[in-house]
Amino acid sequence: MKAFEAAKFELSVERAARLHEQAVVAEKDAFIADLKELIGKLEGQIAQYRQAKFGPKSEKLDPAQLELALEDLETAKAETEARIAAVEERIAASAPDAE
Repeated sequence: MKAFEAAKFELSVERAARLHEQAVVAEKDAFIADLKELIGKLEGQIAQYRQAKFGPKSEKLDPAQLELALEDLETAKAETEARIAAVEERIAASAPDAE
C-alpha cells in the first residue's frame, strides 16, 4: 500500500510541476506578445517621425502643423515608454518564479 501511495504522490508532484511549467510558458508568451506589440508601435512612430522630418519637400508643412505632429509623436512615445516600463516590471516580478 505504501508503494501505491508513493507512486500516487509522485504523479501528483509531476502533474503540479507540469502545470507550473505550462503557466510559466504562457506568461512568457504573453510577455513576448506585449513586446512584439510595442515593437510594432515603435516602428510606426519611427516611420511617422521620418515622414514628418524627411518627407517630400513639395509637402511643406505649416510650422504649427509640424509642431502638432511632433506633439502627437511625443505623446505616443511617452505612452509607449510607460507600457515598456510596465512590461519590464512584469518580467522582473516573474523572474524569481522562473528560478
